[in-house]
Amino acid sequence: MIGVSYWCKYIIVTPNQLTAAALIIQYWVPRERINPGVFITIFLIAIVVINYFGIRFFGEFEFWLSSFKVIVIIGIILLCLCIATGAADGDARGFRFWNDPG
Repeated sequence: MIGVSYWCKYIIVTPNQLTAAALIIQYWVPRERINPGVFITIFLIAIVVINYFGIRFFGEFEFWLSSFKVIVIIGIILLCLCIATGAADGDARGFRFWNDPG
């Protein structure tokens, strides 16, 4: 019974995620220019290829994607801190309403 639940979950989640990715790409590439089905096909092929090469390649791929994600999050935190302290244009937005004694 549990195996059937997982099968139903993954048979629904994968097309849902592929469609969501195609919709997000439409923000940059209009639907009239390139059909969203092209992006769905590209992502599906990428998923199949990554899973085809086995756990060693998949684990390495996951490691590098996770490392990239951590670096991007740290970069966004630093960027937000710089913007809040006024490094962007001299206007310290994070301290605009700071009053003495605070």
